[in-house]
Amino acid sequence: YLYMLEYLIRQRPDLQDQSILTSVAGFAAHGSGSSRLKGFPEAINSIYPNTIVQVCIVHMVRNSVKYVSYKDLKAVTSDLKRIYTANSEEIGYLELKSFAAKLDNKYTVISDIWQRNWSGIILLFTFPDEISIQTWGA
Repeated sequence: YLYMLEYLIRQRPDLQDQSILTSVAGFAAHGSGSSRLKGFPEAINSIYPNTIVQVCIVHMVRNSVKYVSYKDLKAVTSDLKRIYTANSEEIGYLELKSFAAKLDNKYTVISDIWQRNWSGIILLFTFPDEISIQTWGA
């Protein structure tokens, strides 16, 4: 999250002196696990209406693999990575559909989790690659 703020500062140097950036940096650093907190998006948007609250991809993957047997772990995580590293929302969604077609017979709950959270996941595709990669780790 701090990488996103650094990117913002580089793109908009005029924001460096505004105290709001400091406040947002505090929320970003403190809220790194906030995507799982019920009501967090509403609370942050009530104070900062233009805030983008993205679902944490690391938490999505961790939540998904807790349902996976060890022998399938590598294949499942590889297929999930194809979703969140896609070049666009459309390709990411096609990868999610491909994941579901391939693994729903064994792990239905995983694609359900990703489908339910898709509106928070797709925000990942609105950022430049250098920021998107920082949100899930290369």
